[in-house]
Amino acid sequence: MANIALTNVTKCYVTASGSRVTAVNGVSLSIDAGAFVCVVGQSGCGKSTLLRLIAGLEGPTSGRVQKLDSAKNGRIGFVFQGSGVFPWRTVQANLSYAAECIGATHEERARQATELCELVGLAPADVLKKYPRELSGGEERRVAIGMALSTGASLLLFDEATSQLDYVNKLRLQKMISGLWVARKPTIVYVTHDIEEALILGAQVVVMHKGSVLDTMEVPFPFPRADSFSASREFISLKQRILSSLTGHV
Repeated sequence: MANIALTNVTKCYVTASGSRVTAVNGVSLSIDAGAFVCVVGQSGCGKSTLLRLIAGLEGPTSGRVQKLDSAKNGRIGFVFQGSGVFPWRTVQANLSYAAECIGATHEERARQATELCELVGLAPADVLKKYPRELSGGEERRVAIGMALSTGASLLLFDEATSQLDYVNKLRLQKMISGLWVARKPTIVYVTHDIEEALILGAQVVVMHKGSVLDTMEVPFPFPRADSFSASREFISLKQRILSSLTGHV
């Protein structure tokens, strides 16, 4: 059953000079509950705008975006590109912010922060008292993901979550996100410009170019995926299919 349905969605902006820019153009897409969908394409192709439309942060110029999450709670967690954490709050205060907003006790907030810390692969004793400026880039990204999970969201949206990380930390974060999906099965829509990342993480990949969907493909390999997966013939074939689709429209 579809969890998210986009029907002929178009999003246009008017620039400061008065010209009209079409960021998303006639996109129709159906995302099932519990799916892991990666949206891949070059910078400026409309990926992040599509994500914001799904989140409800922006409305379409035309068409319809429906979230049909009747089986779960309908909450959304958004991991924004860049930091996404409050720099003036400790890791514990960041991770317990959602609980604080609904009036949870100090003990409940502390317990949630510890649980979220462990869930995203951080050692509570090492990081809870620290401020974001004292963390590595990978640690800060994990805190941002913990914040997205803190409301019990059944829909997680990621915007270039690993783009600012070094290669090793990028791989570690990919494994953490993949493991999180296997364990909890939230619906995930993950935007990236990295073709290999899209194939490593996604069960389905949507290829975008200039606001339109060029291709949608299944990545029919079980989770968790072995480190050797990206060297397999099947992986290389899918990568070439995406590259051919994108380069054929340059």
